[in-house]
This record gives sequence, C-alpha cells and structure tokens, in this order.
Amino acid sequence: MEATGILKLRVILDKDNTEKLILPSRPNSVQALIDEIKSRLNFTFDFRLQFHDPDFDNALCNLVKIEDLPAIASVKVVRLVELDQISTSTDDTILQTDSTDTIDSPERISRWPEVFIVPPFSYEVEHVLREGNAAFDKDGKVIILTRDQKHNILETMGEEIYKLKAYPSTTQIGKAAEALVRKHPCLKERNSDSGWDKNDIYATRTAALAGLPMYLKQDSSEIFKTCKEEIEFYEATIALVADVDEEEVPGGVPFSPRQVFIVLEDQVVMTHHSWTDALVCLFGLIYALHLSYPEKCTGFFEFIQVVLLKLDDERKQLKPKLQTLKNELV
Repeated sequence: MEATGILKLRVILDKDNTEKLILPSRPNSVQALIDEIKSRLNFTFDFRLQFHDPDFDNALCNLVKIEDLPAIASVKVVRLVELDQISTSTDDTILQTDSTDTIDSPERISRWPEVFIVPPFSYEVEHVLREGNAAFDKDGKVIILTRDQKHNILETMGEEIYKLKAYPSTTQIGKAAEALVRKHPCLKERNSDSGWDKNDIYATRTAALAGLPMYLKQDSSEIFKTCKEEIEFYEATIALVADVDEEEVPGGVPFSPRQVFIVLEDQVVMTHHSWTDALVCLFGLIYALHLSYPEKCTGFFEFIQVVLLKLDDERKQLKPKLQTLKNELV
C-alpha cells in the first residue's frame, strides 16, 4: 500500500505518560510505523503496538495491518522483554515475549530504564506546562517559571530518579533531563542544542540528596540551615549552613548558595560553593573523626554510609526501612 495521508498519533507509554506524534504520511507497514516511532521518540527497545479499534467500541487490539489504523488514533506501546530460557536440546535460547504492561513503572524496575518516564507534577505546574507547550509549538517561545514551580519540578524529578538509582551518573541524569524537555519543550534552555545544561543536573542531585530525609521521614531542619550573610560562628554540633540570596529557599533546598559552611562543634571548619560537595565533606569529617550521627537524621547518614558509599564492611545492620529502600535501589 502506498504511504498516504497525515497521521496524528497519541502514543501511550503508560497510564500517566503519553506523547503526541504527527507524521506527514502514513507508513507503508506496521513495522515502518514502529521504526518511525522509535526514531522520533529515541526509543532503543523493541515493542509492538496496540490501538483503540473503533469497530469494537475503541477497545485495545493488536495493530496487525496499517490500514486498520485511523488517521487520528491512540496507539499503546507494549514493550518486548527478553527472557532467558533453556531449550529441551540443552542449548541456551532467548525467547521474546510481550510484557503484560507497557514500560515498567520506576518503582518496579531494578535498572535504569531505556526511556525515562517523566512523572506528573503538581496541578498548577502541569497547567502552566500545558499552556507553555502550546505556546512553544506556536511560536517557539520558552516559559519562565516561578521559584516554587521550578522547585516542584526539580523535587519531583529528583524523587523519581532516586527511585531508580540512589546516586545516578551524569549520563543517566542527562537522559532524565532530555526526557523532561522532550515532553515539555517549553522548558528548553535557550541557546542549548540539547535543551538542558549542567545546572539542571546539579539541581537534580541537590534535590535528590536534600529530599532523602523527607523520604525517610526524618527531620533535617536542625542540620540543613540557611543564612543571608557570612558567619564566623554558628551554634550547632553538626550542621550545613548555606549562605543564600533568596528571601525563601524552596523546600529548604539551597540550589544556588553563595557558599556553604560546614559546622562542627559550634565552629565553621570548612566552606564550599556546592551544597552537595559540602554534604560529602561533612559526612567524611563525621566518619573520620568517629562522631555520632545527628540523632534526628541517623537513618539519613547511615544510608549514605552503607548504601551510597558502601562503608559498611558487611557488618552494619540496616533498620528495616533503610534495608527496604536499599533493596528497591539495588
């Protein structure tokens, strides 16, 4: 069959994530359509397609013939998973079977996914992004977010990344950033070929680490603090004090501090320009000097020690909640 007609597709990745795709002409075959979707959405895994068949009250059916697909349609990506099987002839074989779901949710996968699924943000932010994406499609304009809107995006992305990997590589965070600007092109960085920059990566790491105590339901307010001017003395046994410009720091996360003071035994012992670097140094000092972890954040520092830095010597027993989180991330 000749390729004819514009094809408008709503590509369903999972129940919370879809992509809009407009093709200038209908591909010649289902496989050609799959190849086109792979190319447009940068998929590297194999999959088949289902579509809402109007002949059966829009119930999902496997797409076998390209002619069956309406000009405006929703197609569902069903990922093919490779499973190792042993054949009866004792030779190892690989059998491809369809997964029962689409792309596995981040909570249930134990490795970094081929395609990072951007999580939903707050109602306000989702509304702003919808309008921003429409404006971007029309005239290429990017949007300017408020501080709280940026914080919601960074915090939500950080939590989603943390579900996949406690300490992701720069490449993995870059993949997450690419997925974000692909889904919401209005967030693209000006004068950037990739649509994002390294500041996004730093902010995501900061949000992930600063958000860990909240995830563990521990109070870090007495340890992670902010100030608006330089300090020479700070009354605290252990603390990170970020020198910031803002009147308020979203969620208490200092994304752009002038400097960060490391406080031990009421004295500033070191300073850093990066909050995450300061946190690493603080942990190193606590560990090297055999100091006790702050009582309200014991789990947070134990998690850094045992899971992130693997300094447990296989002797330290994690509390059940930390062990559960470790198992989810391994």
